Amino acid sequence: LLDDKVARTIQNQSGSKFILIERKHLQPNLVNTQSLHADSTLPQLKLTKTGYELIAPVASPSGDVSYDLKVGSPASYYELAVSTVSFVAGIILLIGIAAAAALVTFIRVVVTQPLTRVIEHTHAISKTGDLSKRLNFNRSDEIGTLAASYDTMLEQLNHARKQIQEMSYTSGMADTAAEMLHNIRNTLSPISTSIWKGRETLKGLKTGRLTQAADELNDPSTDDSRRAKLATFVATTSKHVDDRSRSVEAELDTIQDFTRQIESVLNQHENASRAERVSEPVQISDIIEHASKIISSSIRTPVCFTVEGDPHTAPPVLAQRILLRQVIENLAVNAVQAIEEQKPDSAQISVSIRREDQFIELAITDNGIGIQRDFIDTIFARGTSTKEKLGRGLGLHFCANSLNAMNGRISASSQGPGKGATFTIHLPASVSQEFAA
Repeated sequence: LLDDKVARTIQNQSGSKFILIERKHLQPNLVNTQSLHADSTLPQLKLTKTGYELIAPVASPSGDVSYDLKVGSPASYYELAVSTVSFVAGIILLIGIAAAAALVTFIRVVVTQPLTRVIEHTHAISKTGDLSKRLNFNRSDEIGTLAASYDTMLEQLNHARKQIQEMSYTSGMADTAAEMLHNIRNTLSPISTSIWKGRETLKGLKTGRLTQAADELNDPSTDDSRRAKLATFVATTSKHVDDRSRSVEAELDTIQDFTRQIESVLNQHENASRAERVSEPVQISDIIEHASKIISSSIRTPVCFTVEGDPHTAPPVLAQRILLRQVIENLAVNAVQAIEEQKPDSAQISVSIRREDQFIELAITDNGIGIQRDFIDTIFARGTSTKEKLGRGLGLHFCANSLNAMNGRISASSQGPGKGATFTIHLPASVSQEFAA
C-alpha cells in the first residue's frame, strides 16, 4: 500500500517531489485547480514557478478518496526543458532567417536583377531611340527565354524602323516633288495666260497696210491729198502699234516675274532640303499685291478684285516669304478656277484683313462654284480635291502644311455648291500693332 514511507522512497529515487497528503490536510489552493472541487476524482495539473505539479486523488481500500498524491517535477528538469525549447526555437528561427535570406538572394540574383536590366534597357531605348543594343542573357531558364524574345523583338523593330524610314524618305521626296510641280504649275498658269494675251494683242497689229502706206509715201507720183491721208493713217497706226507693243511688253514683264517666281520656288525647295527656311517679317501689302497679280494674270475674263482693310497699316506677318507666296498663289488660282467653272455674271474676289489677338487674319472669298459641306472637314487632307478632272488634292494640303510650319493655320467655309467659298489664313504678327480693319 502507498504510505508516507513509500512516497519518500520514490521521491529519493526519482528526484521528484512525491508527497502523500491526507485530504483533510490539503490546502484549498492545491485542491481547487482548474475549477475542480476538493472531492473531485480527476487528477489536476498545475504550473508553478519551479515546474509542474500533478495532484491525483488516491482511493482507500474502501473506495473513498481520502488522500491526494502530489507529484512535482524538479526545478532542474523544468529549466532544462525551458532551455531546450528555447534552444530549439532559436535554431529554428536562425534556420528560418537563413532560408529567408537565401530565398531573397536567390530571387534578387535570378529574377529581380535580370528584370531590372530589362527595365533599364527599355528606359534607355525610350530616351535614346537606339534599337541596336541587346540584352544578351546567356541563360536557359524562363528569364533567358524572355530576354531572347526581347532581343528578337528589338531586332525586328530596328529592321521595321529602317524600312519605315526608307519608305518615309521616299514618300517625303515624292511629296516634295509633287508639291514643287504643283506650285510650278500654278505659276505657269498666269504665264500661259500672259502668253495668250500677248499673242491676241499682236494679232491686231496692221503692219502690212503700214508698209504699203510707207511705200506710197515714198512714191514721188503720190499727190498731196493722198499723202496727207497716208500720213494720218501712218500716225494712227503707229500709235496703235505702240499701244499694242506696250501691252505686249507688260505681258512679257509678267512672264518674267512669274519665271523668276518659278526660280524662287526651285530655290525654296532646295533651301528646304538643306533646312535653311528662315521666317521674316512680310508686309501684308506685298501679299495683297501678289494675290492681285496672280488673279489678273490667271483669268481671261474681267474680275472685280476688292480689299477690305488697309494692307499698308496692317502689321507685317512672321512667315517664310517664298512659302507664303506659294500659299497665296494656290488660294488665288483656286479662286480663279472656281469662278471659271461657275461662270457667274460678275466675277468677284475679295480679300479682307483684320487683327485677331497676336495673329493677322487674311480671308480670300470668291463667288465661284463653292464647296460641298461633306468636303469642308477633309478638304485639307492629302488627295482630297473638289476638282473632279484637274484636282490632285495637293494644293490645299500643301497650304495647310506650310502654314502649320510657319505657326499659322488655315480654314475653309462655304454656304454650299454655287455659293462661293472663303479660305481664311492666320499668321502670327511680327510686331504688336493694333489697327482697324
